[in-house]
Amino acid sequence: MPENRIRYEICLFVEFHIMFAGTLKQMDLSEVLKLLAASHQTGVLKLMNPETGQGSGMIYLQVGQVVDVQVGQATGLDGLSASCAFWEEAFAFEEHVMAPQQTLAAYPTAKLIEKMAAQIGEAKALRVATPLAEEVPVYLAGASLAGLDATADDLSLLILCNGQRKVSDLARDSRRGVEETARAIAKFRMAGIVEVKATAAPAVQAVQPAQPAIPSVGATDPGSGTSRAEASVDPNKPVRYWRGKPIQ
Repeated sequence: MPENRIRYEICLFVEFHIMFAGTLKQMDLSEVLKLLAASHQTGVLKLMNPETGQGSGMIYLQVGQVVDVQVGQATGLDGLSASCAFWEEAFAFEEHVMAPQQTLAAYPTAKLIEKMAAQIGEAKALRVATPLAEEVPVYLAGASLAGLDATADDLSLLILCNGQRKVSDLARDSRRGVEETARAIAKFRMAGIVEVKATAAPAVQAVQPAQPAIPSVGATDPGSGTSRAEASVDPNKPVRYWRGKPIQ
């Protein structure tokens, strides 16, 4: 068989088994699963790093029902939750691949996809709210902290958000990574208790009151050739001399 024909048949085989492919930048994961579920597909949706092509996760469907998810060591509901963090991975669906296990078969697929859509929406909002390393967060004093999901370490950042520190400065002063600091600030920003500015406010310096000049002893009065010390001598007081110089 000619080599070109072998390559052609391989291409046909690949095209037959790959229904569609794309990236999650074009369509989020919940929308992709909606299409597969609505068309009653059986197979595996592979998620891959767009740069390296390495696998990030796999989602198995059987007659349109999501039956298993594998993301690293996480499977089932944990794997499904982990997959919601993907937003720029490449995806490709391969037909007729059966799941090795069915960890999600007991859950209605419509509910699973609905839960994914909500979680993906939250993750997207968090990414949009995440400040850059050079941006400056400012704590809005008086804002309500009710219902805020944050750790004590996260809350300690609010003390440092005085409008004069960049995110990179906050990371350094709180001894944490820049990405971790930015995510914590994003939570505060979404809760409406922090705003982010492009540049830091100038530091306010206290104005020192002007001090009156204190004349030095022996200074000469303007317009006269005598010193203040000489001018303050009582003319009626006898003057004593020492080695030819008057002394008081």
